[in-house]
Order: sequence, then structure tokens, then C-alpha cells
Amino acid sequence: MVFGNMSLNGQCFPDRHSTNWFDGWSSCELAESPNPARWDSHWILYNFGEPYHLAGTQIWNSNDPERLDWGLRQVVIDYSLDGVNWVEWGQFELDEATGSTTYQGQEGPDLTGTFAQYLLITSLNNYGGECHGLAEVKIFVDQNVATEEVKPNTNWCLSVNTFPNPFTTKATITMRNNCSDPVTYHVTDALGRMIIGKKSLSQGQESINLDGSNLTSGIYFLVVTQGAQIQQYKLIRLKD
Repeated sequence: MVFGNMSLNGQCFPDRHSTNWFDGWSSCELAESPNPARWDSHWILYNFGEPYHLAGTQIWNSNDPERLDWGLRQVVIDYSLDGVNWVEWGQFELDEATGSTTYQGQEGPDLTGTFAQYLLITSLNNYGGECHGLAEVKIFVDQNVATEEVKPNTNWCLSVNTFPNPFTTKATITMRNNCSDPVTYHVTDALGRMIIGKKSLSQGQESINLDGSNLTSGIYFLVVTQGAQIQQYKLIRLKD
């Protein structure tokens, strides 16, 4: 979850956490990582929906008294703007949770200076359990940093239209490049996995027929890059 610098709570102790393992995230089988540089591992991916300037974090480890060893110990953190190109932020070590109803987690890594839409946390090891888990992660954003980068592009060089959107089985993406700078684009699912690989568009217009018949219902993203500008468009696949 992403939070601003101010929050209001109706609880006396809003940072206390449940002692039930199923109130958090757990992974008991290795899975292919969204970051090709990583291995099959235990990981959790956050997609904020749009890029943010990130700041501090608060982390609650797995807090079930009978499963404290599921808690993550060492993690590596990667971030990305498009879910395809990843940058390693670094590693961080977590304390084991207490298993108490008064457990309030710990201060996590300070991500100040990181501008990202995707945040990937990969477990390097845990406290010895058969599964890997976290109870909660709170991520703050820096509201004092200007975010002109995420404003819609008003440059006449590029126009993008998708119809219909939402769609069921088929959609048409039309892109027109009025300038000489080349355009690259790709489509990912909400986890950053590639649905349509990177393709390029020179000056002119191109229509892309998106066949969604084999896609599950949900949210997908068209990521378009031209020069230093990255634009993202949400595509919604409805149930048949």
C-alpha cells in the first residue's frame, strides 16, 4: 500500500498487527520472478498504478505465534517504472516478529529518492520455516517532490487510443507518431509479466490488434516510451 505523509486513524494503537498468518502474505512454493535477473524465489510485487516518489516504509513480519519462523530475514528490493526494466535498491534485514497482539512492526528501508511504480521484495532467507511470509508493508510517498514526469503527455508528437476499453476478447490500440523520435511499446499484466513484447514504431500510424481471448479478466498496462518520456495506459479485460 502507498500512503502520503498524513494519516488519520480511529484506533488507539493503529500499528498493532493480527497474530493470524492468513491476515498477511505467505509463499510456500518458489515462483518465477517478474525480474528476469532474479531466480525462482519467494517474492511479493507491489504495483502502485502509477509512478510515485517513494519515501520511508514500515514493515510487519509474519506474526503468527506458531509460524514466526515464516518471517523474512534478509530481502533484496528492486524497483521499476514499467515492470520490465528493473533497478536494484539493495538488501535489508528484518527482525523476527514477536507473535504478540501488541506487535507494531519495525521501520523498514528508507526509499527516498526512488521513483517507481513497481516495487519487488524477494526473500533471500527466512527464520527457518517451510514458508515465507510478511504480515504487512506500509510504503510512504514523498509529497514534497514534484512529479511532472507522470503528468499526461500533451506533446503533439504522440497520440494513443484504445477501443473498446474495457474490452472482452478483442481491442484495437492505435498509435500515431508525428515526430522523428522512435517509439517503443509493450503490454504487461498487473504483475509486470510481458503479454506483448517490446516493439518499435517509427514515424507514422500503427494499429495493434490485441487478442484477449486467452487472457484472464483483470487489469493490463500498455507502456509507451518515446525519448525520455514514459507513458502508461490501463487496459481492462472483462469477463466474457
